[in-house]
Amino acid sequence: MELDPRAQRGLVIATTMTIKEIRGGGWRVPSQSFDGTYAVYDTPRGRTCSCPDFEERQQPCKHVYAVQFTLFR
Repeated sequence: MELDPRAQRGLVIATTMTIKEIRGGGWRVPSQSFDGTYAVYDTPRGRTCSCPDFEERQQPCKHVYAVQFTLFR
């Protein structure tokens, strides 16, 4: 089965970077470009991310996938 490109990038983040749990039931996920971090939170409507991709599309981004892969491990 082939992964969605965002899921592939999320897998890279999950396997090569440190994702930190933060207060409030969320995670701090590093940017692949090493230009800061993004906040991923569980909400009643699903996981959300503070990155521009998620905010524009309202669909899972690589940071959301990175959290999912990290939790699955």
